[in-house]
Amino acid sequence: MDSFICRQTGSHGYNAEEIGRRVEKMLKRVESQFIMPSVNLFCQSGNMNQYAAKFCKLCGFHPVFKMSQSKLSLIGVRGGKLENAWRRFIRWHLLRKRRISTDVIFISHVGCTVEQQDFIRHEVLRCIPFKKIIMQRASVTLACNSGIGTFGLAYYVNASKKDF
Repeated sequence: MDSFICRQTGSHGYNAEEIGRRVEKMLKRVESQFIMPSVNLFCQSGNMNQYAAKFCKLCGFHPVFKMSQSKLSLIGVRGGKLENAWRRFIRWHLLRKRRISTDVIFISHVGCTVEQQDFIRHEVLRCIPFKKIIMQRASVTLACNSGIGTFGLAYYVNASKKDF
């Protein structure tokens, strides 16, 4: 997402200092959350409270995390089959339509099949008709700590044209 923001600001001919200011301003408007199929890998790497991890394992919950200021926070769980949990996560995440800029959404995933990617894309478009969807594989670091089947959504909140 950082490279996308840099390309947006860099294409307007701003100097490096101005690009830096605009990137910082725009990053504050990014909302990012993701859902994991299980807590096993995330807990093993020490990124999650043991009690919360045991609770999720016992109940078969899929944890939902929010990325804010480079920190992860457990904000909820979704139960049931993975695809149903994904559907509820997407609908819940995109519930406040007026806050969300419909210009672009970033969908980052770890090892999702083409069918799963199409399912996620379809569910997102059912909620909000984004002008542009950028689907990308997650970084190796995220993949090693979260596991196959993890995906996240990131978009701008109340972004205006003057921010780009």
